Amino acid sequence: MKEHKAKEFFGSASKDYEGLIRKTSGDLRLVKAPAMDIIKLAKAIKDNNEKVRVLDLSFNEIGDKGILEVAFALKGNKTIQSLSFAATKIGDSGDGGFAVIGSLSDILKKSPLESLDLSLNILGAKSLFFLYQCLQGKSTITQLNLSAVKVDYEGLANITVLAATLPNIKKLSLSDSSITEGRWTGLNGLIETSKTITSLDLSYNPINIESLKDI
Repeated sequence: MKEHKAKEFFGSASKDYEGLIRKTSGDLRLVKAPAMDIIKLAKAIKDNNEKVRVLDLSFNEIGDKGILEVAFALKGNKTIQSLSFAATKIGDSGDGGFAVIGSLSDILKKSPLESLDLSLNILGAKSLFFLYQCLQGKSTITQLNLSAVKVDYEGLANITVLAATLPNIKKLSLSDSSITEGRWTGLNGLIETSKTITSLDLSYNPINIESLKDI
């Protein structure tokens, strides 16, 4: 995936979302954009559905309702390669992000998605199992960031089982996931068997250094 070099749209206040999609050739990065008009953005995405290759809405507190609008607009997209909803308040409706994962299922299953970032949100075990069902075996995925999603033991197991099915995953981020030796078994198996992972971020987890020596 070729990365667009223009960075001026990070924090952009522009609401000409359709113009930004055209100007960036579908590389739409609106990180921490002030006063985002989610309805207008969703319409621009829907009207330019097959042009959107990258969508990064990180650090915009649009919540489940806003993401559902965007997910509906993306439905049927066959071009998106990178999707980031980091720190967008997934799970603020109280369902642990289940509705959001469901709304994205079409994109997760059918698009040529390479990179997915859902970090810094609330994703329950049920949502992570749904994510597993949507992504299992997907050959295009190379990067998966699920850091700080307030994961429990069952959720962590769902993540490691998912990662083990991804034949080309290279980078897995599980920073700040409350991983301890007692919750380490699934990851040990993944590390021992994976032939593709070159980067595993376990920073800000209470893991004893002696445990790391056994990897």
